[in-house]
Amino acid sequence: MLVSACDSSDVIALIITPTPTFTPTATFTPTPTVTQTPTPTVTPTPTATPTSKPTTTQTHTPSVRPTVRTDCEPSGLQWIARFPSSNATADLIPSFRSGADRFIAALKAAGANVLLSETYRPRERAYLMHTAYRIARENLDPRSADVMDGVNICWLQKDARGNPDVAASKATAELMVLAYQIVYPPALNSRHSERRAIDMTILWQSDLKIADANGKLITITTTLRNGDNPELHKVGATYGLIKLVNDPPHWSDDGH
Repeated sequence: MLVSACDSSDVIALIITPTPTFTPTATFTPTPTVTQTPTPTVTPTPTATPTSKPTTTQTHTPSVRPTVRTDCEPSGLQWIARFPSSNATADLIPSFRSGADRFIAALKAAGANVLLSETYRPRERAYLMHTAYRIARENLDPRSADVMDGVNICWLQKDARGNPDVAASKATAELMVLAYQIVYPPALNSRHSERRAIDMTILWQSDLKIADANGKLITITTTLRNGDNPELHKVGATYGLIKLVNDPPHWSDDGH
């Protein structure tokens, strides 16, 4: 009986003692979500990456144009005869040619002298005239001059030692301007190249009685007896020829 009683008490004791095992709820202590402390996302502060944007690389964009070319022909008077222009109205576009022919006929019928100097101008010639003028009169550095396909010209001259000579380049460009007889800054994209312009010298004596495009007789009595006469400009406009006032011989279909 004692043995069984001891056995039962032992069993009871064993059952009671395990209860303290619940105290290990301290296992929840790992909740130190201190792991969140790594939130020092301060790491992004290495915004030192912006320093890597040495966009100073863009400073290398200075014109890639070579300052001295060796595969081209120097500028000079030999270029003047190349890419010749025309002084025939037949080389104008039909719509402009019709008005030009009628206006010229009316001028001659009124007793005026008309000298046609240029109608169509090839784009290559327009480029040569435009660039020569800019170098000679507008201080364009010949080393910065644009190049054009089909016109293998060196605007930058070189001295006897082969060194760039800007002064000689400007002097040569001036000779070309004079040879082209340029009196007004020539456009790179000219109405002449579009066959929509005509240069002509017009002169007369005493009063000029001329018919406009509508057949109305206009008498010009003012003493400015040349193509600069404002009254003549009004007559020309009826034929579709608009005068560019700053360029004495120049007429076009839009005044440019």
